[in-house]
Formats: sequence, C-alpha cells, structure tokens
Amino acid sequence: SVFACSPVVTTAKGMEGISLAVGDDCLVGDTASDFADCMLRLSADEDLQRRLACNAQKKISVYYNFERLFSIRKQIYL
Repeated sequence: SVFACSPVVTTAKGMEGISLAVGDDCLVGDTASDFADCMLRLSADEDLQRRLACNAQKKISVYYNFERLFSIRKQIYL
C-alpha cells in the first residue's frame, strides 16, 4: 500500500531539535546493527509503518508549519 508520507528511521543525532517521540513517531538506531534492526522491524510491520508515518506527519504539520515558525521568528525579531 502507498502512504501519503514515509515512516522515519533515524539516529539520535538526526533527531536533535526535532520533537518526535521514539516508538510513536519514529524509530531510532544509533549503530549500524540497531539501524538495520529498525529497518527490518519496519519492513515487516505495515501497521507500524502507517502509525509512525501518520504520527510524524501530524506532529510536523502542527509544530513545523510555516505560520507557526513565522510567528515564532516574528516574536524574536520584533
């Protein structure tokens, strides 16, 4: 099946500054082995793929949309 967005597998370094919850919005693997395990887990579980992708998309659209980011910048500079 095709998703409107993709599930995320990243490292802890790749998550810095991004408000995603491990296990709910994305999977994290810091070593090559852990990263591969996350990818294998994800490839075997379509429900997990869908849940991670949808949760991450919802969170990103709320916290990182243009209007919200512009408002934050405006408060800083004005």
